[in-house]
Order: sequence, then structure tokens, then C-alpha cells
Amino acid sequence: MKLKFKCSKCGSEALEEILVDVVSVTEIIGMEEDCIWPLYGDQQSEGGHVERYQCSGCGLAIRDGDDLVIGDEDLYDWLKDHGMLGDSK
Repeated sequence: MKLKFKCSKCGSEALEEILVDVVSVTEIIGMEEDCIWPLYGDQQSEGGHVERYQCSGCGLAIRDGDDLVIGDEDLYDWLKDHGMLGDSK
């Protein structure tokens, strides 16, 4: 199903998931030329849980009334109820 998210505050069409208590492991494959910044390779994440879903543009948290939407089923229901799920076309 295609996502048709559109933020009611800023109009962004990007939705993101905010995870907490996550262990992230990233391979360092080199260093930038003439710089102190590493070049990163593959990344793996383990554990954690969803704290919230939010608009990527402005950070507006997805809510159902006063409650944050935090579960997969709740997100699906919220998107469906707001007409933001469509076919795969």
C-alpha cells in the first residue's frame, strides 16, 4: 500500500519513526581527505522501541487525540482513518 502522508502543519510528505534505547553499530571504512570525519559503511541496529512517529519536515508528532501514536497497528489505523493509505499505483 502506498503511503500518502501529508503533514497538517507544514505540508511535508515525509513521515519518520523515532526509536529510543537502540544499539547501533556502524562500520568505519575510512577517513575523509584532510578532515577528521570518518567514512561510514554498513549499519546495523538492535533493540529499541518506537517513541513516536512524526513529520520529517517539522517534527509534528502523530497523535490520536491527546495520545501519541506509537504502535504499528495504531499507525496503520491512523493513516487509514486520515485517508493517507492508497493502492500501490
